[in-house]
Amino acid sequence: MSNFHDKWRGFVNESSLSRLHQHTQEHDTAIITAYRNNPFSDPNNYCAQGIPDTGQDKGSINRANIARNRELHARLLGFNRMPSEASDVHKDYGVTKIVGTYVENYGDPEKEVEVKEVSFFVTNLKDSPEFIQDVTDLGEEYCQDSVAIIPQGGQGAYLVGTNHSDFPGYAQTLELGDYKPGVEAEFMSKIRNRPFTLGEVKNMETYKDLSMNAKWVVAKITERLSKKRLAEGLSDYASAGKLRLFHYTRGPGGWWLYADRAPDSFELNPAHPKKMRHSATEFQKSPYHRSFFYLDPEHKEPRVTGRLYTADISPESIYDLSLDPDDYLGKHGRDYTALLEDIHQNQNYDGVYYTIGGIPIVAYFEPIEVIKVEETD
Repeated sequence: MSNFHDKWRGFVNESSLSRLHQHTQEHDTAIITAYRNNPFSDPNNYCAQGIPDTGQDKGSINRANIARNRELHARLLGFNRMPSEASDVHKDYGVTKIVGTYVENYGDPEKEVEVKEVSFFVTNLKDSPEFIQDVTDLGEEYCQDSVAIIPQGGQGAYLVGTNHSDFPGYAQTLELGDYKPGVEAEFMSKIRNRPFTLGEVKNMETYKDLSMNAKWVVAKITERLSKKRLAEGLSDYASAGKLRLFHYTRGPGGWWLYADRAPDSFELNPAHPKKMRHSATEFQKSPYHRSFFYLDPEHKEPRVTGRLYTADISPESIYDLSLDPDDYLGKHGRDYTALLEDIHQNQNYDGVYYTIGGIPIVAYFEPIEVIKVEETD
């Protein structure tokens, strides 16, 4: 009986893979996942949103990855509800689950372990011109190193880097070769830069195939998360020539959590010898003195709590590193101390804007007076 089931699964997989190949011949396709080996291994430590501070064990990470992938699955199907910006025709992305295992810590015999992962093979069924950008944006939003793009016909597939990891690098492309039937495991190994074993390929899903209840869930997730989409640049947050910054603090010993003990205002000085105005992870990245502010007080890491303070500044005093018009990232690479010092000391900017884990941040170099936000505000 076991042999029969193995043969049946093999036949179903072969049939599903044949359909995937057919999709690559007819449309642009892509491969994406929301899984991360360990969200806490991110150098900025912001890809672990939704995981409690105490939940860094394998079980918690696995549950978080499953939840993130479920959300990504809904986002992909939810594009059916969005008309293309180039036409009135609604997008339609077919989603096929690919289940497999990767070798984590490949090359280290003592630490090598097989890790199950679910990826999504996405098909641009209505040939939306925004398909590649949509997939790339989701790769960045879900903290992926890269997404794989397979042009129609299956030839010239490539990776697009969606974060600042070494492989392949943000906004960098890396050729993968042609997508051919029968070499899916080899192709997926190239995508993830480590050995892959193909497990199971599910049937393709589209929005119209869903039940009424499933459509309602997808609609709600799409609506909720589309409201959280970030502005593209620093200028989108400025109003009337001002940029409002938000800073959370618990004060000395956490006393400022009590309303009557928090001062109405104070000077936030990043160079204060006994205060560290950024996380330990950010300090390891660079000890350069800076205070951290949010541009949206609701869009922050769950672990950040405290009294909320604000300050208004000129947007011209902040360098937009997300656009990086002067190519500081190209000049300094991963030497963040040199990068920050160059922007501050040589170019006379008071701070720098960028996003980490999809969250808009301003790192401010100078002392600044911040004013308490009353709860009624």
